Amino acid sequence: MCLAEPARVVSVSKGKAVLERLGKKLEALVPLEGVKAGNWVLVQQGMVVERLSKAEAKEALAAFKEEAN
Repeated sequence: MCLAEPARVVSVSKGKAVLERLGKKLEALVPLEGVKAGNWVLVQQGMVVERLSKAEAKEALAAFKEEAN
């Protein structure tokens, strides 16, 4: 089973993004139009699969932090 994780976009260039998730940086492909720095997204297997609102991202991050404990 693959799980999509929430992350904040730090930068986007040439179809790739630098993301920050729970204080760690990662890279992902960005096949979606209009993704830019500051956006919240879901990342799955190294690819941005969906944009999130700030509220959706906050809820998803809370769930991830809860699962980690």
